[in-house]
Amino acid sequence: MTQYRVFYRTDNKERLRGFEPIEAGDDTTAIRDAEAQQRAIAVELWCANRLVKKWDLVQANANEA
Repeated sequence: MTQYRVFYRTDNKERLRGFEPIEAGDDTTAIRDAEAQQRAIAVELWCANRLVKKWDLVQANANEA
């Protein structure tokens, strides 16, 4: 298993809100796990010093309950 970190940002810039370490067998599995945790914030998935994937800030739909 490889160590990854899911970084949560308050916006699409540099403001770090926190991170969560995750383990996965490959990038595809790590991306799937990170997407399951995605909220209405910017998210980055890193493996050591390599950026695997970045999700920009997602605005919540005003019609959602």
